[in-house]
Amino acid sequence: DPLRDAAVSSPPSKPQSGAKFDKVPSKQVSPRPEYPPAARAAGHEGRVVLRIKIAADGRVQTASVHRSSGYRSLDRSALRTVMKWRFDPALLDGRPVACEIAVPFRFEIVQGRGRGNSGR
Repeated sequence: DPLRDAAVSSPPSKPQSGAKFDKVPSKQVSPRPEYPPAARAAGHEGRVVLRIKIAADGRVQTASVHRSSGYRSLDRSALRTVMKWRFDPALLDGRPVACEIAVPFRFEIVQGRGRGNSGR
């Protein structure tokens, strides 16, 4: 089951710009990344932090690795998945606006299977 073996992200952090928002973005659709089978078999674990730009319509506009897990396959899995996410966008003066957030993902193997943690 891919969900059982997936990493789970923590809630998004506050937007990275200096603006004070009426409401920060919140996840609407946020599937969990797949724990790559080869990485799990090799015992690769790690924490990746992605920088995500959310458009005013709530779609992920861009995503990049802010801090690598040290394993390309884990970083790529997180990047591929986050591009499918959808948000209720940040609001400024009652209007949806684009913003950037940082989201951590932890890939951890527990008792021989991949398991996600809160990203801390």
